[in-house]
Amino acid sequence: MKKFETWESARTAFERENSVPMNNHTYERVWENLEETFHCPGVVVGRDILDVGGGRSDDKLDLEGGHYPPYAGRILNFIGANVTVLDIGSNEGEKFQWIQGDIRAGILSRLRENSFDVVINNKCLQMVSQTEFDNGGTSPDFSRDPLEELWATYQNLHREVERVLKPDGIYWEHGKMYKIQN
Repeated sequence: MKKFETWESARTAFERENSVPMNNHTYERVWENLEETFHCPGVVVGRDILDVGGGRSDDKLDLEGGHYPPYAGRILNFIGANVTVLDIGSNEGEKFQWIQGDIRAGILSRLRENSFDVVINNKCLQMVSQTEFDNGGTSPDFSRDPLEELWATYQNLHREVERVLKPDGIYWEHGKMYKIQN
């Protein structure tokens, strides 16, 4: 098991062992978010972490289409967390556990209650461009849903997050951390 005292040492080791994108804002932001959220890499070692909408390995970075590779899953797995990435796209060949499915179809209900220490939702419900979806994309197209359906999906996501989090688990959503008392 690797042991990292700082996020800088973890990043240096990760980049030495993995192909990483240079000058990539999304990749840089993932590192910043992890450091801001967890303060030191040792905090995540051995933790069960679910990354909802965490990206898919077959993606090239396409922010306009709402696509990105599973950077957080790769980094957290490398550091020593027990990571599960849930995304509508495939993560075949990745070193972490992954589940392919659409949150609107109830994929989260298949997960055991009280099974994760941390749930990450960085941009799970972001709008997907109409053009990308019409050209064969596979991300859920929330821009087509009526506002009521989007709101219902959001509320259901939060109910499911509370259900799958362990007691006193942490829900990290869009850069903000919430401690869930369940």
